[in-house]
Amino acid sequence: MPYRRSSPSRSHHTQNTPHVPASRWDTDDAITSVPTQLGTIVIAAALMCVCNIIVAPLYASLSGNRLAVLPWVAVISLLTVGFCATVGFAVVWLGDLLGARVRSRYVPLVFACLGFVAFGIWGGFVVASIFDSIVVPAGASPLQGMALWSVAINSAVIGALGFGAGRFIAERKRLVWPFTWTLIIVELLVAGAGIFFLAQVYAFLY
Repeated sequence: MPYRRSSPSRSHHTQNTPHVPASRWDTDDAITSVPTQLGTIVIAAALMCVCNIIVAPLYASLSGNRLAVLPWVAVISLLTVGFCATVGFAVVWLGDLLGARVRSRYVPLVFACLGFVAFGIWGGFVVASIFDSIVVPAGASPLQGMALWSVAINSAVIGALGFGAGRFIAERKRLVWPFTWTLIIVELLVAGAGIFFLAQVYAFLY
């Protein structure tokens, strides 16, 4: 009877196979670590809110000084958080899909390009529409021409910075849940203030 080499058992092979996460939403420590995708969105929202606060005087000048800066900061933060909580997930999903085709060092650049396009469109349509609905009844001219383009380009740059830096930080820093929940709570509070101010302004204007 010829000699037959015995192959290793399937159970032995399975035991020595390294564990591969089921998806990129998995983390090494599910208790303390935040999924990269969620971390990207939360950090992007925070950075974009800060950037919009910095450029708030631009909107005041576009309104002919008919727009109060503080209420507008809350409103634009509401629009930013709303974008990240809705369209932001699509941006992250598409970023992961396209990022799998490039080297890991270029993944944040992919996210920056997607954020540039997505938030630029959001700014040119949604932000501009809300802005016009506030300032036009107060006697200002609606956004058009270079003024409209300035809002769209400004939003695009903020989107690129937010999602590019957000992905970079989320990938290279081990985000923990207490820090992430703190950011989420702050963003929700700012968005709530935006709802309050927007309701007050609409009640006065309309």
